[in-house]
Amino acid sequence: SEIVAGKLSMTFQPEVVSRFIEIVEGTAIFTVQIDSNLGVVIPDDLESKYSYVVGSGWLSCIGNMPENDLQVLKDNNGDGQIEDAFQDLFNAPVEFISNALKDVFNLPNELGQLNEKLLDRPVPDQTISLETKLDYIYQSFLPMLKERLKQDVVVTHIAGLIELGEVSTRLLIAKDLASLTTELSTQGFSATYFSNMSFNEDVGETVPRTDSVIDFAWIKAPPEKRNLPVSDSFSVRWESYIAVPTNGDYTLIVAVDGEDESFKLFLDGEPILGKEPGDEKTSFEILITLEAAKFHRIVLEYVEVSGSAGIKLRWKTATFAPEIIPSTVAYPAQFMDGFAQLAKISHRAAK
Repeated sequence: SEIVAGKLSMTFQPEVVSRFIEIVEGTAIFTVQIDSNLGVVIPDDLESKYSYVVGSGWLSCIGNMPENDLQVLKDNNGDGQIEDAFQDLFNAPVEFISNALKDVFNLPNELGQLNEKLLDRPVPDQTISLETKLDYIYQSFLPMLKERLKQDVVVTHIAGLIELGEVSTRLLIAKDLASLTTELSTQGFSATYFSNMSFNEDVGETVPRTDSVIDFAWIKAPPEKRNLPVSDSFSVRWESYIAVPTNGDYTLIVAVDGEDESFKLFLDGEPILGKEPGDEKTSFEILITLEAAKFHRIVLEYVEVSGSAGIKLRWKTATFAPEIIPSTVAYPAQFMDGFAQLAKISHRAAK
């Protein structure tokens, strides 16, 4: 349960996660208030799960109410108010899941599958164990959640680029949205290597490729023996869209190998960090605020003069130590930019 709760907490508020886990574990308490001093009948074999406080009118249920219990309780209570109250208790976990996930899942069959697996509805041939439910959440629900959230972030990003509302953008790109998110399975940074120090495509050789991370240490050796696509005295431009797991403050850290190297780091089009050639300092960092609900465009330009070379792009927060920005949160700019351009053309054509 703790592992699943940890994963869900990256997307949902703590109180939502706590309630969701209680529902899955069957320990959630649901209540509804009706008139006091009613003759509510609860069979002896159900008294451990259901209770009615005569003086206050509070009717409660521990865990999720099975369909069989609902029918028995209704059969034993002919009063319409009491029957409606038990129906409300029966519906409570379904309503919570639907409301909590309404911004993630908008297809009835997806929510229906959750209710079937987590609430035993409709009544299964055999009781579904807690272990099976947690395994379903981890193996099926979390990937489904991640995919839907990724699509939402893509829609938000494209809407901003083409200056169109998110609802209209989703309709505009609906037929291509799945393919775009599939393309985003290619993770990392779009990289262009130049065989000059000025990022000039018209001089010498230019080599495009995708680098999963920016973590390089090119040893001092002849260029042809290095793991480099271009010769010595070169420049590189990396471009990617970063999707952070949670809102908050992040420290970006850029470190190079030697004082002859230089770099410029851009965030969402603005220069935020840099090093001039000859500066003896080789590691630089800056604190920034990033939002989980949008893609942040990162561009890192690097220039090497001669000799050994290397560069690393890392991040850290108040809760985790410095680490290389992983490919799992980085999406090559060439895919996003290309799709945004097609969306703009489609939008203009639709006017």
